[in-house]
Amino acid sequence: MSSVRPTVHVLNFSHLDLSWLGTQEECLSRAGRILAEVIRRARASTGYRFHIEYVSFVAHYLERHPEALRELRALVSAGQIEVGAQWIGIHTAYQPGEHWVRNVLYAQRWLRSRLGQMGRALMLTDLPDHSPQLPQVLIRSGVNFLVLTRMGPRGHRLFRWQSLDGSAVLTWSDNPRWNAYGGYGWSLYRGLAESWPVMERLGFAPELGEELTRCPVPHYLLHAGNDLVRPFPALESNLETLSAQTPWTFRLSTLGEFYDAVAGAAVPTLRGEVPCAWAFLEARYAEHFVWEQTASARLIAGEVLASLASALGRRPYPARLLTETWQTLLAAEDHNYGCQGARDGDALKLEGRQIAEQVGRRVGRAALAVLAENVSTHRTRSVPILVFNPLPWTRTGLATGHFTFYWAGLRRVWDLDDAWPEVTVDPALGTFDPIQFAKRTDWKAVSFTIIDDTGQPAPFQILSDNLCETRDVDLLLDARDIPGCGYRTYYIVPGTPLDRPRPSIVADTSRVTVTTPSCRLTVDLARHRIQIDNNRGSAQCCLKVIGEAIPSDNQAEDTPDGRTWDLELDKAQVLEHGPLRTRIWVTGSCAGISALQVKLELAVYTDAPWIDLEIEITSDVQVPARIEMACSATGIGEDVWYGIPLGANALHNIMEGTGPEDEDAPPRLNRASWTRTRIVQRWVNTGGLAVLSNRHLFRFDPQEIRVVLCRLRTPLAGLRSRFRIWPHGDDWRTVDVPRAADEFIVPMETYTVNDCLSEKALPERESFISIDAPAVLLSAFKQAEDGQAFILRLYETTGRRQPLGLRIHLPIRRIYRCTLLEEAIEDVDAATLTIGPFEILTLRLEMEEGWIFAAESRL
Repeated sequence: MSSVRPTVHVLNFSHLDLSWLGTQEECLSRAGRILAEVIRRARASTGYRFHIEYVSFVAHYLERHPEALRELRALVSAGQIEVGAQWIGIHTAYQPGEHWVRNVLYAQRWLRSRLGQMGRALMLTDLPDHSPQLPQVLIRSGVNFLVLTRMGPRGHRLFRWQSLDGSAVLTWSDNPRWNAYGGYGWSLYRGLAESWPVMERLGFAPELGEELTRCPVPHYLLHAGNDLVRPFPALESNLETLSAQTPWTFRLSTLGEFYDAVAGAAVPTLRGEVPCAWAFLEARYAEHFVWEQTASARLIAGEVLASLASALGRRPYPARLLTETWQTLLAAEDHNYGCQGARDGDALKLEGRQIAEQVGRRVGRAALAVLAENVSTHRTRSVPILVFNPLPWTRTGLATGHFTFYWAGLRRVWDLDDAWPEVTVDPALGTFDPIQFAKRTDWKAVSFTIIDDTGQPAPFQILSDNLCETRDVDLLLDARDIPGCGYRTYYIVPGTPLDRPRPSIVADTSRVTVTTPSCRLTVDLARHRIQIDNNRGSAQCCLKVIGEAIPSDNQAEDTPDGRTWDLELDKAQVLEHGPLRTRIWVTGSCAGISALQVKLELAVYTDAPWIDLEIEITSDVQVPARIEMACSATGIGEDVWYGIPLGANALHNIMEGTGPEDEDAPPRLNRASWTRTRIVQRWVNTGGLAVLSNRHLFRFDPQEIRVVLCRLRTPLAGLRSRFRIWPHGDDWRTVDVPRAADEFIVPMETYTVNDCLSEKALPERESFISIDAPAVLLSAFKQAEDGQAFILRLYETTGRRQPLGLRIHLPIRRIYRCTLLEEAIEDVDAATLTIGPFEILTLRLEMEEGWIFAAESRL
């Protein structure tokens, strides 16, 4: 330790939980009471300092007390009050990466517009997971200092945390040994809020002194606060006493002031992920987390379509609605579950995710209608059906569609000028009614087929064909080469459908086998296994019910209590059998839990080497057990990669010195389990086997992948989990597993056009934005927050620098590389633009001169 008298920088704050120690309304009101007292105390003393973690709480307070804005702005400018650069406290691993971008973006823009300056620092209070791409998000958002309160490296307090792309943020990590009381609350439990005699009795100074000997600089960050506590009344006088009674100087500081004191220090650089110590939070609240990927994908796809419609001048961009929806979704993803505010808070969390999905769907469909109705369709004797792809690369896959034959599907729908048939008027009708005639005869419709925009036949499969006042048809279309962020037009025309053989099905009482040219699915009822085989490999799946010996209020996992059952597959039934897809419905039960009902829906495709599996779980009893799906395949081993927010990570890439060995997270997870448990975004790959999913909680054993679906400690009603099982026998980069995962989560959209007479401006096929670089994924395409440009955000997942191959067919004047805060850095040439290894690339697309953005209107 240096001979310089060390300075202990005391961070005066209150952890502003949302719906933890009360309902959301109570927590927000409690935060208002705290903020009011902070303003009062800062007014009385220029040396007073206070850190406010989340912008959303300040925004909520000022909406109700706008008269406080002027004084709060002055106190922020004077450095007395600091607001962290995050909207709310969300996990870094559970949510897709764009959520963390918006979390910082909305915070920084609000801070700059309302308080006159952006945040330089933020603190991950009470968060037990740290994604390896977070430093890049922070650095590109103007944040240069980060504080970890849980799960940081035991041997380091101050270090630089390097992201996968090489970006590094200066980071402070609290002593994990103090996290038994919430990490940040150590000083509260050692008497700092009381008096010097209390601190002496509780050993405050000796314990802190031992800690200071390990600090690499003569500055130490000490927290003074806890969950929704008001500022300690005696804090300032206690710090004066501590400075007089100990060999250290104590002072109130903001995170920015602490950063200024240590920014130039020579500190080590650490890399890697800190896996979540509360991984089983998803299993306990499975009904919430199944909405995570769906809500995010729908909202982002809605933004893509709304941006295209706006850029083409066809529809105002619903900026206010989308911003409010994103902030609702972020509030729903706040890290607090259960406790006193559970009845209110948990219900609002589920509602917020569902709202985001619904708004994304509604915004997307509204924009889709504008685009589709402006596509020129030259075949008048047809029903055009357009297929839209929200992802920026050319894509082939199945799309569901619907169309209606008006006049009950009579031949006249094709405008063929056929005369009505000669008929004898039915006395029961009184006059000739063509609709009733169609219902009463077989002359209801001609056969139809589908062709693409070049006139070539397109394979399709009828899912339903109903006759009412109209002929109502649902179909599955084999949509090929759909352009990136664009569409292709197909036509329903009279004719004979393309003749394609159906897959073979062999079934008996113990086994059902479906064989296609690309894949074979076997449902083994006797062994309770599902087998997938193709020419590149094979995999097996089964469901297990595992008893638990942990308390009911525990959020994570402990060792099982010895009771483990395989879920028994009782019977199988073919639901759908066509030239493109065959679906099988399988029911399951568990001998140990009679009230548990499980339904499996399996889909095998004629032209795809994978199978899709949807699992529905219903249970009206509460038992100490969880349900897992196990996938095994030849070659599964230690080379495991998986999707993370804005990138990909390897199983072994863990930050050194981290893990739940200390008092940071017991008894929730033992270290052996923690090293093999991950929160995953959309895909996992090991040994030539890819598992794509809308679920997050995966465990990796030497011979299998385990997915934890739920815990049965609360009733479940139709909980659905979706998977794609893909044995590919290759390197995951070669077969582009990340893009396959995005295509699994983000569906192609269809729109049926009936108005073929109005004037049209768009061609039959178009790509508005496309990229060629493999494994580069879309994070967002949206209108800029200032309304004067569009923002395209992409990220690289393989760790390789590559040319982007960016092509844009929109009225764009100039393209800038920009920060995550949408501020231009330099102009770039789309033709030569490259993306770096694991880079998050944000581009600002400025429109042509004279372009006028339409005013926003209510949807």
